[in-house]
Amino acid sequence: MPLPCQKSPISPPRLLFASAVLLLVLAQASAAFPLPAQTAKPRPNLDPVVQALREKRFDAALQLLKVAQDTSPWDPRVWTLEGLAHTGAGRTDDSLASYQKALALAPDYLPALLGVAEIEFRRRDANARLRLERVLALQPGNPTAHAMLGILDYERDDCSSAARHFDQCRKYLEQDRFGLGPYGECLIRVRRPAEAVDIFRGLFRDNPERQQVRYALAVALYESGHYAEVADLLRPLAEAPVPDSAVLGLLADAYEGDHRTPEALETLKKAVRLYLREERHYVALANLCLEHGAYDLGLEVLDAGVKNLHESAAIRAMQGVIQAQLGRFAEAEAAFEHAARLDPAARSAQIGRMLTLQETGRLEESIGALRQQLREEPDDPSLNFMLAQALIRKGVEPGHHEFQEAISALEKAIKGDPLQAPSYVELGKLHLKAGAPVKAAERLREALKLAPGDRTATYQLMLALRRLGRPQEAQALMDNLRGQLQKGMEDDVRTGRYRLLKSNRTVPDQP
Repeated sequence: MPLPCQKSPISPPRLLFASAVLLLVLAQASAAFPLPAQTAKPRPNLDPVVQALREKRFDAALQLLKVAQDTSPWDPRVWTLEGLAHTGAGRTDDSLASYQKALALAPDYLPALLGVAEIEFRRRDANARLRLERVLALQPGNPTAHAMLGILDYERDDCSSAARHFDQCRKYLEQDRFGLGPYGECLIRVRRPAEAVDIFRGLFRDNPERQQVRYALAVALYESGHYAEVADLLRPLAEAPVPDSAVLGLLADAYEGDHRTPEALETLKKAVRLYLREERHYVALANLCLEHGAYDLGLEVLDAGVKNLHESAAIRAMQGVIQAQLGRFAEAEAAFEHAARLDPAARSAQIGRMLTLQETGRLEESIGALRQQLREEPDDPSLNFMLAQALIRKGVEPGHHEFQEAISALEKAIKGDPLQAPSYVELGKLHLKAGAPVKAAERLREALKLAPGDRTATYQLMLALRRLGRPQEAQALMDNLRGQLQKGMEDDVRTGRYRLLKSNRTVPDQP
């Protein structure tokens, strides 16, 4: 069962660098940064000011700066250092005013820009992003600006951009262990879990007692396919008197990923017993039952879910899925319609009903409903794929306008979601049917890149290669197909060993 996309419960980020460190960095830069070319006057000696700032003698620094302001009011370094002194003394408004004086003299003076950016960042001022982007325009590799922009992107759920900024300042992030948490989470969400594992392993070594860090590492490991290690990490948390709901859900997924179905079943039973009003556990448990052929047990779980969560569209839709699997299409359609009434925007209910129409031979009704929905959402990959499937089941032939409609729908499905192998398989089959084996082979190869074990794609590509006069490649695919079939039989035997049996009442009613 796949892990749902969700943010791991790590601590919210704080400023990546302590104020004292940032103050020192800026103080050093302020004293040495080149002044604008038009400023040809002698520079005041600011070394005593910098030394006072290093020693955190902020009032002394301000006294020294008063003299410098009288003699060199044109020097942006003087006002920048005053801003740093006010920051150190906790007078943020005064600090901001000093930085703005520096920028009025030299709009691109980097230390002052960074000082203002830090204050705006802390306040989450809308100008912070523009200020930080200006810093990067002047100094593209500035780690402080990259770190702050990464946090701002993280907070608005733009992990793609956040990860790019974090990549540019990883060494600086490592100076602040809490700053690594958002970086690791974003790596998971942009499908770079192996890198996230490295980050969270380090955080976990430093903070083994922090449950949130343990959970974040478990999420990264799960996404990397290390299911056994996930189970080892989460088992101590799951043994608490009242374990966290998310922990139980992920642990069950890890057990199932590690082919430990009985443990997955017991974990989800526990989750349902403890969290009677969380629909995801009912759906996950029913889905586990569905995968292992325990349909009656799955329906029992969902019946309990309906009693405890009367308004859950997801539970009703899952009832429809299992009823359809059992061939009870009238009951399935009723369940999907009920789900659609509870949540008209729920895609699962709409898709389930359309699939039920197809299964009951009402293809024209299903095709009409899909076309209607696609008028509102023309680029939706799921709806386009379903329309193509319905047209194919209807028996469309090359030369007919509906045959081209099916091809167009599959091309839109691929454009909208290029990682779904079935769309490539169906499109390859249509090209083969239309007498275009070259196009068919291209699409089927793409399908096998995404799903190397797909038997239909393998067989169809074999046919396409034979038509192209490449028998040796076709024979190699035939050998591969035989191996897939053998593996499939072995998997069926293993699954049979863990067949779920109807047990004592699984889920208590709401008291």
